[in-house]
Amino acid sequence: MSNRKSEEKNGIQQVLFWLCVAVVSIVAFWLRWKGIYHMTADMDECLIPWSADLNTDQGIFALRNFKGDYNMPYITILWLLNYLPGETIVKVKMVSILFDYAGSVAAGLLAAKISRSGKYFLIGYALCLFYPVTIMNSAWWGQCDFIYVTFLLYMLLALWTGRFKTAMVMLGFAFSFKLQAVLLLPFVLMYYWKSRSFKVANFLLVPVTMEVLSIPAIIAGYSVLIPFTIYNRQLGRYPYVYWFYPNFWALFREAPYYIFGKVATIGVLLTLAAVTIMVIQRKTALTKEGWMKLALWTTFVMMAFLPSMHERYGFLLEILAILVGILDFTMLWLPIVLGTCSTITYLQVTFAKHYVNDIWIAVVFLLAFGIATYQLLLRWKWLEVGSDSKSDEEVSKLTKAENLVLDFVNKYICEFAVLAGVILVVIQRKPVYELMSADYLSNLIQADGNVHTFLYVGLMNLLAVVKVKPLLFLVKSLCLVSDIAVAALLAWRYELYLKKSKKNGSPLVLFLFYLVMPTTMMISGIWNHLDSFVMCLLMVGHAIGMTLRENQELSKKQVIIRTALVILLIGSGALLFISIPSSVEAGTALLFPVLTALLYLCFVSVHFVPGFVCLELAAVITWGQYLYERPLEVAVVALPLAIIGAVWSFGLLVRKVVR
Repeated sequence: MSNRKSEEKNGIQQVLFWLCVAVVSIVAFWLRWKGIYHMTADMDECLIPWSADLNTDQGIFALRNFKGDYNMPYITILWLLNYLPGETIVKVKMVSILFDYAGSVAAGLLAAKISRSGKYFLIGYALCLFYPVTIMNSAWWGQCDFIYVTFLLYMLLALWTGRFKTAMVMLGFAFSFKLQAVLLLPFVLMYYWKSRSFKVANFLLVPVTMEVLSIPAIIAGYSVLIPFTIYNRQLGRYPYVYWFYPNFWALFREAPYYIFGKVATIGVLLTLAAVTIMVIQRKTALTKEGWMKLALWTTFVMMAFLPSMHERYGFLLEILAILVGILDFTMLWLPIVLGTCSTITYLQVTFAKHYVNDIWIAVVFLLAFGIATYQLLLRWKWLEVGSDSKSDEEVSKLTKAENLVLDFVNKYICEFAVLAGVILVVIQRKPVYELMSADYLSNLIQADGNVHTFLYVGLMNLLAVVKVKPLLFLVKSLCLVSDIAVAALLAWRYELYLKKSKKNGSPLVLFLFYLVMPTTMMISGIWNHLDSFVMCLLMVGHAIGMTLRENQELSKKQVIIRTALVILLIGSGALLFISIPSSVEAGTALLFPVLTALLYLCFVSVHFVPGFVCLELAAVITWGQYLYERPLEVAVVALPLAIIGAVWSFGLLVRKVVR
């Protein structure tokens, strides 16, 4: 009798479940149909003309008439739509709407799979369908971003269920529709490297899938390389690093891409390399929820700092944020904040109206990145399984040769990373070597009216015997060498701390993070100031003092005296190079050492991360207005950020000292 009641209860629950799915689906479609005839510039100038060029009279050979920069599988769909009755605008948008549902199903399945609870399917499905950006992207704007995101979600689902060949096929589908699928590629490589659950040969399925989907275009007369060469039309297309997406580069929208594009890209690569090293060096495995959060964070990094990001490119980030918010309610604020930022941006583009300055949105976006990073670091241990042992997911399924290669790389990962990091930093700085900041001549060469100290001016006068360009090269080279030296000294100091405290950590990650810190690039690589040189001298003095203190052959009195003299003459004496506190530059000279110290403290305790993020963002905003000789509209927010960061950091220091 009890079994019968249980079956009846389950039957009622299933009916209610499918009834909720039906209601959600119908209401979601009604909202989309409201915008089905809304005409945007992209629809009027691109999608409808492209579809008109793909007339059915020429059959499959009409594909040769395509002049845009979308990949051929989507263009093949546009061509096939011409064989169906109806208006082009409706047919194009209906394809995107179809993938709204397919992608929402994938999101629901992922949420249910990771949480191991079927009730999360409906939550994931409904939230993705009713997400404002999802509705505007497909039904109102007529774009197709949920198509490639759908395949990426099914790729993640295949990874979690152990169907790795299917996962690579799904990744190939994603790349076939949008180059933005590359946003998830670093995560996939991390998963392969850490879990060793599938062979590297499986990656070959990605280009094979792209070729198969391009067969109609190849038959029409395109090269067999068309799945890959079509994206060349997108690369380097925009002249500036800012292109409507409210990320870091919204603060410097006039910055030319040919200079700062490589700077930003290499900086992101170094950041991802540092995170990869941190993940690989940990002996414990990650849970599925942990991997999902890592996918979110790596995508977040790229969207926050890569140049020339279009306003639609954050779609994957926002869907991942929804999934993470479902799995961890403490992070449910993130999709709300990101969704609000994107909704405002979408409305401004879709309806051609200006509501909020993108710079303000960028500040909120970057603060969200900092808070999310802090939360993820705090919960890192919660996302691990096992202890010095491998989980079922980490049992190696690689070939013997692959395991040998990865073991070799893991063994010497520090040496490889230092070498690669230094090389990449040199390459990163090359584009800015010819860039001369506005105050370069007045502050670094001319003595009259110079606000720097006599030692600083004396050094510049000594270097000024050469011509301006060689002098610029010498100063920038000195800054570069100083940056690398400070990064190395910070890593060395952190290693001593780890040995003394018997904690786990990676000095190499600190080394890389200092080199990619935005203020490091701004103050030495772009601004040509010697603050990193000052930091180098201070760190050398500190290092010598530490070495003397560890020398047991000296008496305590001798150690104190020699340490004090070294720090006084080498360390504190370096302060003579800092400008006098009667000008704006004094603030930069004082703030940069504070930021460097805070970065170090972030590795000692993650609780310093919010203070560091606030001060770093305040410095970027403040220094940026002098780089471009115009005040940024959000300069008023720099002071509150600096105060919050200072109070947070100082309060933590006092609390730790008291304890």
